[in-house]
Amino acid sequence: MTAHASNSAKTRRLTKSGFLEYLQCERNFWLKIHRPELHLDSDPSEFDRLLMLDGYAVEAIAREMLEASSEGSSFEFQVVLECSGCLARADAIRTRPDGSIEIYEIKSSTSSTDHIHDAAFQRIVAERSGQRVAASFIVHVDKDYRLEGCLDPKGLLTITSVDEDIEQIRGDVEAAIDRAIILLADVDIDLDGCDCVYKSKAQRCSGFDHLNPGVPDPSVYDLPRMHGSRLAELVDDGRLGIEDVNEGDVTASQIPVLLALQAGECIVDAEAIGKFLGKLQFPLHFYDYETAGGAIPKAEGHGPHQQIPTQFSCHVMHETGSAEHHEFLADEHGQEAQLVEALKDCVTSPGTMIVWNETFEKACNRRMAALLPKHEEFLLELNERTVDLMKPFKAHYVHPDFRGSTSIKRVLPVICPELSYDENAVHDGTGAILAFRKMVESTNVDEAAELRRQLLGYCKLDTEAMVAIYLRLREAAA
Repeated sequence: MTAHASNSAKTRRLTKSGFLEYLQCERNFWLKIHRPELHLDSDPSEFDRLLMLDGYAVEAIAREMLEASSEGSSFEFQVVLECSGCLARADAIRTRPDGSIEIYEIKSSTSSTDHIHDAAFQRIVAERSGQRVAASFIVHVDKDYRLEGCLDPKGLLTITSVDEDIEQIRGDVEAAIDRAIILLADVDIDLDGCDCVYKSKAQRCSGFDHLNPGVPDPSVYDLPRMHGSRLAELVDDGRLGIEDVNEGDVTASQIPVLLALQAGECIVDAEAIGKFLGKLQFPLHFYDYETAGGAIPKAEGHGPHQQIPTQFSCHVMHETGSAEHHEFLADEHGQEAQLVEALKDCVTSPGTMIVWNETFEKACNRRMAALLPKHEEFLLELNERTVDLMKPFKAHYVHPDFRGSTSIKRVLPVICPELSYDENAVHDGTGAILAFRKMVESTNVDEAAELRRQLLGYCKLDTEAMVAIYLRLREAAA
């Protein structure tokens, strides 16, 4: 490494975001700073963008609320805190008459417990910089708040003291900060492996593949819900390859995926699939919701982060094989009553309602039933008639290319490659939330029309995909 690079490394300081990355994975933290060309992080994801937008909106409301309650002691916002080796930025600070300060962290989530390490880092940096910290608070969203008329900041936001929580972890956090500062200054470290080998695929760091090039493909991480002591035992034994695992090492629900991965071919239980399909009653209603919830509720009766449907797509298939498509997309937040009326027009009785991942759609129906007592009976009856098309893919139709996932985005391209989502348009649930928000707020008619077209196309493809997958299942059961 050049002298310039080495000097630059010495001037780097530990930020709060860097510290949280350090807590997740020490070597990945170093890799992102010192070898960014090797790091696999890309631009912020759609989900990251959604979180940032919610964060900015909540912070603006929190500022107004805090200033209104200042009681003679004014707040400062986005205050830079510096000490040897560390740099932090407090969302809000209030100085007491005795010169001590209160630190406020503002979060768009509904819990304070997820952010104790954030608050601890801010407090420790402030104290190391010479400040006397009298109290630490986290300002967060109240999950029980419901919008009635105008938005009530004091109802939406809760201020929670986290002094006791910080004290419980303070020693560990201070020690971790010191270790992170030392690691940050290191110009060269051993990059052979990281502790994320003990974590599930969803929890591991973004630099996992570079740090652990010896992990085979496929591996035990491709088994669903592989984590905890079961994973730790396999890692400690050095048995990460699928061929190194036997049925005694896994749970009953993991066995079908294990066998498919080991065989390298699709495993189909035609009899079990036939029994599943035999319980369906025509006409079949393949339906899917898209929602637009966020930290700040936008319509009467809505709560923070409530996923209330803003659109649906429904393909109705008759026993003859004929089918028709129905759809609805709101023009603004709060049109769930119109959505349900449109859904009623296309739903027949009897007839099975079919979804992908019933937990989501059934929860949407329950939320709308609570909001719309007039339609409660209809919506709850939908839940009684709803069947999850995803279920056969957990054990009865398992392809090695699913890699242990039963997401429709993973299943569809494997068994119905003729259908695909347009990566250049709305193509996932988070993108749909962002697109709907932008559509209803846009003053550009052409932009709004294009977003509407994309939203309708995306939701329609979800139910088209279910129809295509259902037909593949029928073929498999024949």
